[in-house]
Amino acid sequence: VRFVSITVDPSNDTPAELAQYAEGHGIDTARWHFLTGDIADIMTISNQGFKLGSLTNPLDHSSNFALVDRQG
Repeated sequence: VRFVSITVDPSNDTPAELAQYAEGHGIDTARWHFLTGDIADIMTISNQGFKLGSLTNPLDHSSNFALVDRQG
């Protein structure tokens, strides 16, 4: 099992910030990955791919999670 967290605030959650967060919380980054990217891409993945999150405000978090296998 691997965990992936995708930020909903990429302007603040830079790769360096996410790495610092993981290190500060003792997270095994071989099993838990923190991702960031373009906000439009994140919203597309969240809404159209995972069917989670807000359609209008990317900072609104979902209390759900998505289970994804190797075939997506």
